[in-house]
Amino acid sequence: MTTSTEFEGFGEPTFTGIPNKFLDFLMQDLSESELKVMLYIFRHTYGYTTQYGDRKAADAISYSQFMEGIKRFDGSQVDRGAGVSERSLATALKSLVQRGFIFKHLMNKANGAKDTSIYELNIKGYPLIHTPTANFADGGTANFADTPTAKYTDTKEKQNKKVNTSRQNKNKNAGAVDWAKRNDKWGED
Repeated sequence: MTTSTEFEGFGEPTFTGIPNKFLDFLMQDLSESELKVMLYIFRHTYGYTTQYGDRKAADAISYSQFMEGIKRFDGSQVDRGAGVSERSLATALKSLVQRGFIFKHLMNKANGAKDTSIYELNIKGYPLIHTPTANFADGGTANFADTPTAKYTDTKEKQNKKVNTSRQNKNKNAGAVDWAKRNDKWGED
């Protein structure tokens, strides 16, 4: 896509699912920055699929991706980011977590250093990434951050049962987010 002032058209349709509830009842109460950030999160979650063909519910998104976009290894631009400043981004993410629209999972590398946070859409009222602290193949961990505690009233067993029941006809782990093996598709979807 070009950045020139003359719009060349959308081309063949590609889609990112955005829940009608968001469009009909929620986006009207968001600031411009909150709306841009939420749309960017929708694009990088529901706009991509897992290796099982399901829409992604969460993705690791860095501040630089939100602000500058993503480039492929060959240097071509995947997107231009959310179009917000760093200060507006921090404020918008904090607000979206407080409103319960998203969950933020802090990631740590094996050496304890901070890693890119995972942003998860609030699909069922609780995180689908089940454990408050998850250990990954590289030795790193994920921790819930800035999430209202009211969202964790279900026990872990109830949460697992709800998620597994909704996926009876699919691979048992098809909907689980496996960050050690995640399949990111950085192309048009």
